[in-house]
Amino acid sequence: MTLPALFHDRLHWLALALLAPLLLASALLTAPFQVPDENNHFLRAAQLAELDFRTLEHKGEQGGLIRPGYRQIAREERFASKSFNQGMKLDGATYLEQDYWRIPAGGERGLITYPNTAYYPAANYALPALGLALNPGGAMAGFYAGRLVVALGVCLILFLALKAITRGRLFCLTLIAMPMSVSLLASYSQDAALIAYALAAAALGNRYLDRPAHGFWPLAGMALFLLPLALGRPPYAPLLLIPLLLARDVRDRRIAGALLAVSVALLAAWVQWMKGGPRLAPEGVDQAVQLQRVLEHPVATLRTLFSASVDRLPEYAQQFTGVLGWLDIVLPGYIQTGFLALLAGLLLLGRPRLNSLPHLGIVALLCSIPLLTALAQYLYWTPVGLDDVWGVQGRYYIPPALLLSLILRPASQPSRLAALPALAVLLFAAAANLDALRVVSARFWA
Repeated sequence: MTLPALFHDRLHWLALALLAPLLLASALLTAPFQVPDENNHFLRAAQLAELDFRTLEHKGEQGGLIRPGYRQIAREERFASKSFNQGMKLDGATYLEQDYWRIPAGGERGLITYPNTAYYPAANYALPALGLALNPGGAMAGFYAGRLVVALGVCLILFLALKAITRGRLFCLTLIAMPMSVSLLASYSQDAALIAYALAAAALGNRYLDRPAHGFWPLAGMALFLLPLALGRPPYAPLLLIPLLLARDVRDRRIAGALLAVSVALLAAWVQWMKGGPRLAPEGVDQAVQLQRVLEHPVATLRTLFSASVDRLPEYAQQFTGVLGWLDIVLPGYIQTGFLALLAGLLLLGRPRLNSLPHLGIVALLCSIPLLTALAQYLYWTPVGLDDVWGVQGRYYIPPALLLSLILRPASQPSRLAALPALAVLLFAAAANLDALRVVSARFWA
């Protein structure tokens, strides 16, 4: 097989060879509970590992019944003290000898609160819950088992998706290979599931566009993956319209419309069940009062959302590519610049199609995500009266960005010239992630 054919026909194998060891290394080198909200995500997965889907309340906070060993390590002070404390490190030489490795996972379950994740969809924790359910050892062994099962599951999804994607394969691979994505995809973060859903939806959208003989099934599958994406992060709700935009004929549009109606009904019921958003928010947050202000001053609200988003654009860009740990590990500047340049270049090389209603509609839907995300955080996470938006993080834009691949043209035939971008992506992603892992290792391990 020639080199151009290798990069064209076997890119999914090359991606697997690149990302599998990176995900494994990230799962092992990132200290426990040092990804945003990982302790709460872990507790959610631990409850679901018992096939317990209830959300319980205690003193105004949500939680569930968790085994004592998992409760203990999730609140272990030696892990909690690492966050935002550059001087606190784990001793690599004695790490496996510490007493928390002797904590058993079993025992009678007790109530513990884990705010802001207790209502997240159970499907978004299927992989880490599986790892915890299969755990034969202690609590810490279960923690790492969950991380490793997430990494393995993501590798499988990535392999199958890149095999099916013909539009923007390199663009999608670059997004997945960013250090931020690698960190999330090897942790308990809900974002791992959201990224995987978006990648699977992009793959099924490609399959529908490429193979009319398959009928509407890929379109239905795409709608199926977009639903938990929106349930996990409601500002993604406009993405539910994409299957309807892609539908080719009257029959497919009717099916896509029916799926959209069901998805919207489920999303509305879900939002109502969550009772308006997280219960544990910064001091001064009052969702009802903030909503009233938005309704009374819509223009001023839009001005606040826009100005805050523009002011924080460099911060979001940095978080999008990689601010690791508990958002306290800033990577070398060339990593951010390099990945953003690669993404921009690959988007242009993909020759975006902006001459049809479906493609323009997809662009419009994706452009609405930052505004809706800012609005949601303004309502549920920003103190009343503050002319700012709190709580938006750059990683929120990784899943929608994957769906940009649907507006690109199918890849050209293999050629030496076409192989150069693939070679550049693989080499840069490998070098940048190895450097990122070096920084992570130096941050957490003595």
